[in-house]
Amino acid sequence: AIKDCPHYSRLIETVDRLYGTALELGPAHCPRLCFGKMLLMCHKSLLSSATLIARGQPDDAALVSRRAIEIGHLAIAVHLDSQNYVRWLDAQRRSARWEERGKGQRPKSEPGHKWGKDVLEHPLLTELRTFLGMISDSDAHFTPEFEGNLQWSESVTPGETVTLVLDYFDTTKRVIHCAFLTLAAIHLKLLDVFDACFRDGLGSDGGWRLLKTTAWAIGGELAVEFSPGEHGFPAPSSQSP
Repeated sequence: AIKDCPHYSRLIETVDRLYGTALELGPAHCPRLCFGKMLLMCHKSLLSSATLIARGQPDDAALVSRRAIEIGHLAIAVHLDSQNYVRWLDAQRRSARWEERGKGQRPKSEPGHKWGKDVLEHPLLTELRTFLGMISDSDAHFTPEFEGNLQWSESVTPGETVTLVLDYFDTTKRVIHCAFLTLAAIHLKLLDVFDACFRDGLGSDGGWRLLKTTAWAIGGELAVEFSPGEHGFPAPSSQSP
């Protein structure tokens, strides 16, 4: 059923091909090996999230997407200053944090992803950080939003006994469509991040640009069942990025 869903067969598969083209173009434009590793990890995240959504677990898929957005933050940080990758790796700092945890203490040293305003306010991260906040509130943490979005139902027997049921899988079409649209928008924004990291080498390729334009157009077409721009896609009449 999912294979016949255009949100998967048209949109996600187009984003997947966009990643495939980026991986082909990458070696000629990638200034640092770490960018290639990040690109591969984000591609993996796309496929993992799509699989979870197809299985009726969009809330779990959101966690994978949140990690992919964090990868995007690191990519921008390294793009701005290559030493940020060294700071992020810092084995001594990471070891100290684990040792403190082992002693039952709260780690005192700052984590390596404690980015400054230059990273957090970078234009390529603006919409991704909006998605990050939404995912954090609705899926990543145990919040009222997370509990409320689950598939609860209850029934009362003649003896006033209440039976509570939680459907572990959400196959509601609207929810699945929404999840696929959000997933695609996140990864299209991440691919813009990698284009910048690859010195605009991806965007200089006509085939890559066509796939990107096609993905945005498909997303805009499929997003008509939701509010305009709700999932990052413009209305079909708008000009695609």
